[in-house]
Amino acid sequence: MDCNKKEKKDLENNNTNNNINNNNNNNNDSLKSYKSTDSSEFDCNNTPSNTPSLVFTSNKDTNSGETVFWKVFRNKFLFKLIFSNFKFKEFFSYDDLIDPYYIFDKFSNGDAIIRDKVKSGNYVFRDFNDVELVIRRFTKDTKENREFYRQLFSTNKYHNKNDNNNFSNYSFWVQVFTNETNKTAFLEYNKLFQIDKRNISVNLINEKRLKKKNLKLLKMKPFLESNGVTVTRSLSIYDAIKEFQYPYKCKELIKIYKEYEYVYNDYLYTIINSDCCIEYKKDLIEAVSHMDDIDKIYIEEAVFSSNNLELIDLMFKHFEDPCYDQEYQAMITKTEVLDYFFNNHQELMFSDNNPLWVYADKKVMGHFEELMKSISRKFFIELNPEDIEDTPINDIFERLERALNNPTLYTFESNEDYPTNSINRYKSYFFENFDYPTQDSAISMLEKHIEKYGISEYFDIEIILNKTELYNYCKFIYWIFQDLSDQYIQSNISNEELTIKSGINTTNNQKYEIKIKRFTSWEVLLFYCGRTNILYQNLNSNSQLMEHLFTYLNMNKKFRVSLFLNLFDHLSKTDLKTVFVREILLKAADNGLFPIFKNLLAKHEYLYYEQSDGLSIINIDHFRTLQLKCIVGELGFLSKYYRCG
Repeated sequence: MDCNKKEKKDLENNNTNNNINNNNNNNNDSLKSYKSTDSSEFDCNNTPSNTPSLVFTSNKDTNSGETVFWKVFRNKFLFKLIFSNFKFKEFFSYDDLIDPYYIFDKFSNGDAIIRDKVKSGNYVFRDFNDVELVIRRFTKDTKENREFYRQLFSTNKYHNKNDNNNFSNYSFWVQVFTNETNKTAFLEYNKLFQIDKRNISVNLINEKRLKKKNLKLLKMKPFLESNGVTVTRSLSIYDAIKEFQYPYKCKELIKIYKEYEYVYNDYLYTIINSDCCIEYKKDLIEAVSHMDDIDKIYIEEAVFSSNNLELIDLMFKHFEDPCYDQEYQAMITKTEVLDYFFNNHQELMFSDNNPLWVYADKKVMGHFEELMKSISRKFFIELNPEDIEDTPINDIFERLERALNNPTLYTFESNEDYPTNSINRYKSYFFENFDYPTQDSAISMLEKHIEKYGISEYFDIEIILNKTELYNYCKFIYWIFQDLSDQYIQSNISNEELTIKSGINTTNNQKYEIKIKRFTSWEVLLFYCGRTNILYQNLNSNSQLMEHLFTYLNMNKKFRVSLFLNLFDHLSKTDLKTVFVREILLKAADNGLFPIFKNLLAKHEYLYYEQSDGLSIINIDHFRTLQLKCIVGELGFLSKYYRCG
């Protein structure tokens, strides 16, 4: 089998789905799937600041049950009561959403989240890039966008003293709106400030050379001039037409000459996968067969992605070298293509102990297994596979469990350190492929292993605990701790090391034990499995525990607002005067988490007055740091204590 790998990086967007289980069975019939739209129905005075209700609205065709649900959901008291049993509520708080890049990337309703946070006064922009991204995003002339920009420009201030780009710098912001071709932002800004445009001029030159943006910039010229703005530099329509690229649709350019910039691999992929004449595609394959190997790669990828048997067969007839690479396996999504290889090129794809299980598309995996089984051959699962982080399948643990369920089709590599029954034989896969979306399947796979082999060794989770963002593995950590009683944890809270014996339930009501290797500073894991109540109960009586927790929080890159505030609720006034608290508050300010300071002002106002070493616990140092990290936002709630100039 040809296992030569061609270097190729695939960027995959994994959608992360967080499931919240409502324990109130009486409301089950009222729970529906809601599509996020505008949040104009949100009542900011009666909704908890960390609730997802801020970003959802009920369907227009609401029934009485849905109406009742939303009334309950937006009630502070009832919301807290219903979601009090959500295990990971401290790590998935609405207040933690501060990065617009993350919000737009991870949430399908990211636009509604940003709008709502600005509307409710619970959002700040950390730097100019954040502001620029939002202006680039909200360009359509809609009621929601107009309201958003009115709110943004009227109630927020620009705090960066290192430049002169505050909202009264009209020339700067008009140029920003122009660069992002945002007419809506310009119009709302102009209405609010009634700017004198006689002294304002802009450039219409695409500095970033994004050719598809040239036409939009051209359309901005008459718009700006009609609104009294002088355009000093502008690209010509001839330049825009010359650089116009074929893939970008533009009705205005029908019958106008265009120069097509040839992009080889995109062109081949588009043609091979299009509905154009099959004879033309065949001619293209024959022509490429005489080119260099590097050019052949593009046609190979295009042909395999088409799953067209006629083209695949033609390619094999005209190409001298085997035109197959194991990374092409992920492109095969039809069983007919597998059958073709099975009957004509079996040596490429069906050799014994091949590693293609990790590349095959899930739609054809079952058929692939049946073909391997028919010739008594197996897939091989390596202990330390190379480049496993680049595997095209989204969930490798699901595939590993499939292998456990089919021992006649899969062979696991083993050695003295990792025998066949070793639960640690998956270590490389955990190191490279374990993340938030794969937690459930990883747990399921481990439980299947335990059910099949039992366990007689320690499960080494050090490789997981060394990962920087443990909150991404909260389900897994909960699984580890699930059978430990509060009493057992309480009795070990002062011990530096902990050995866990956790019973794992199986379908046969049998119980196997999974032994977790000893590890130090284990108590911080209680943050991630919903057992913080044990930590908080012992803070005042265990100074070492408090020191461990504050040291960990201060070193942790990701600050969690709810976790921080809950911890503060369990500290004494004496504790609040320690250097640990002052440092962690500076860390919160440095992260731009102004909801923390807003909440502390409401619940613990004395922190702004109480003196420690001549300074209030929350003092001007915190405010200045916070101000530097909040380039645009409303910090007026602190004006009572510090000058916000």
